[in-house]
Amino acid sequence: MIKEFVSSLSVVLKYTFGRGAEQRLPAVAPECRKTAVVNVEKCCACGLCDRVCPVGAVNVRVERNKGEWRPVSLKIDADKCVACGLCADVCPCSAVVLEKDEADVVV
Repeated sequence: MIKEFVSSLSVVLKYTFGRGAEQRLPAVAPECRKTAVVNVEKCCACGLCDRVCPVGAVNVRVERNKGEWRPVSLKIDADKCVACGLCADVCPCSAVVLEKDEADVVV
């Protein structure tokens, strides 16, 4: 768990103090569009996904219950999300993943 956290923290620092967000965001073709999906049961309430999101699409609220931090709500605004994948990259618990958005696929 410590190794994953350190790896996640390095990504946060890289994108926080690196070049501007507009240079990092990839152009995504509609047929390749993905959506960030959260498994709240896996969430360790670290909040890294919220901090690293360049467009503010992730909203995490946590509370302490019996000495353990747990998410009260974890939402990803699909209208704001640019599917850059930073939230999934920094998640030490693998609670956030990018999945192909089947609704946008044109066959």
